[in-house]
Amino acid sequence: MKDFYRSEDHEDREERRLFSRVVKAGPRTYFFDVKKNRRNDYFIVITESKRNLVGESEPLTFEKHKIQLFYEDISKFMSAMKDVVSYVRERETESIESE
Repeated sequence: MKDFYRSEDHEDREERRLFSRVVKAGPRTYFFDVKKNRRNDYFIVITESKRNLVGESEPLTFEKHKIQLFYEDISKFMSAMKDVVSYVRERETESIESE
């Protein structure tokens, strides 16, 4: 029986990371990774990482949230993202003009 926690498995997962971008945005960092699964299907992992504010005596910790976006869903995701970004930009412009 295969041991699923062996370091080789971790290395295999890392080797399937094909492309990556990092966006630092204030207290948050976003990671955009393109990966392939064992069936050679592409997918995107979007990770938000935020440092937890703790006392000086406590170890540094991070809160992470991940979304896996599969190839067959990319067009729908991008269409929805475009719509919501346009909505926010329009409202921000209106807000600035009304001040």
